[in-house]
Amino acid sequence: MTFFNCCKLLGTPTEETWPGMTQLPEYKPFPLYHPTTSFAQVVPKLNSKGRDLLQKLLVCNPAIRTSADEAMQHLYFSDLPPAIKNG
Repeated sequence: MTFFNCCKLLGTPTEETWPGMTQLPEYKPFPLYHPTTSFAQVVPKLNSKGRDLLQKLLVCNPAIRTSADEAMQHLYFSDLPPAIKNG
């Protein structure tokens, strides 16, 4: 998924949602998009736990994005055997 497509799905990040974004070295202004589609429409076969995890991972601001370690503790993976989870 490209940044452009992410912005169309999630909305374009702003200084309010990602403080300091405009000060990043490679920052270039981008068209303002508002979220238009629900995750249920984008991934209809994914269950609610999976959609919740996906929404936590697809966050532009890295300071509030779920980390990989946090993601592995998400309820979506609760039914995996410990040997796979802790691999």
